[in-house]
Order: sequence, then structure tokens, then C-alpha cells
Amino acid sequence: VEFMYVLPFTANKALFESTYFSKRFLHEKSYRKNVVNYIKKKFKNSEYSIKCKENGIIPMFYNKFDNCNNFFKIGLHGNWFRASTGYALQVSFENAKQIAKNFNSQKKIIIPKKNILTFLDDIFCFFILNQSKNSKKFFESFFFNNSLSNIVAFLTGKINFYQLIKILISLP
Repeated sequence: VEFMYVLPFTANKALFESTYFSKRFLHEKSYRKNVVNYIKKKFKNSEYSIKCKENGIIPMFYNKFDNCNNFFKIGLHGNWFRASTGYALQVSFENAKQIAKNFNSQKKIIIPKKNILTFLDDIFCFFILNQSKNSKKFFESFFFNNSLSNIVAFLTGKINFYQLIKILISLP
């Protein structure tokens, strides 16, 4: 499954990202080609230049581990990302702040898990890997049938029960 999203900064500058869900690695040139083809198709006869490129791999699964007293996994290895979205930045800031606070006050470091979101991420990843032909309808339902505030709340993991139910009901 692949999709493109665009984050405009100004009328003339934007971030274009090609996201690809797969069990296999996709070569960097393929991503670049996908972005260029998208720009050419959507912005016919427009001049453009690529100022910088970035790539990375985020696994679509959570690590199974236990922290021990003097060893605490953070970031990707600490499951500080959403397996379904790859979103991690805001969560990383919040977790780092909590770790520093607990460390300075000599309290045990505990990062609470959001079990329902982890469960839903596991279902989503299973669906994408096993039912990719139905993913277009799923993404369209998610993005077109929900408010932007509910979408952002879900993607960042800061969702309340009511918002979560509205999203779940909107999906095929």
C-alpha cells in the first residue's frame, strides 16, 4: 500500500511524502520517482525543484520487551511511535519530559501504555498487510468521514473515548 501526502508551507513550498507499507524494503530511488511522478501529474507544466530529500524506515510492529532497572528503551526501541502511522515526535517530547521529571525526583521511570491504541494499530497493520486491495476504501473512510480534529487526535494518540468511537464507526 502506498499513499502520498502533501504538507504545504507556503504557496510555493511544500513537503511531499510517499509512504509505503510493505513487508519488503522499497529502494530510495523508487520513493523519489513516486514523488516526482505525483508532482508532474498534479501540477502539470509547473516548474519545481527538490531542495532536500529524506528517507527512513519505521517498522509496522511493536517491540516485545521488558525494561530493567538500569536500562530503559526509548524512541523506536521503546515503542514511542504509532505502528499504524509512524507518528512519534510529540510522544517522544512528552515521554522524555516524564523520564527527566521522574529521574530528577528519583522515582521509577514508567511510560504508560495505551493498550487500546496498540490493539487498534495491530489490527490496522494486519489489515494493510493482508487486505491491501481494500485499503483505499479504508483510508478514504478515515480521512473523508472524520473531522480534522478527530483525525489528528487519533494519529497523535491523544484521543478520547467519544472521538475513538466516532472514528471506528466511520470505518468499513
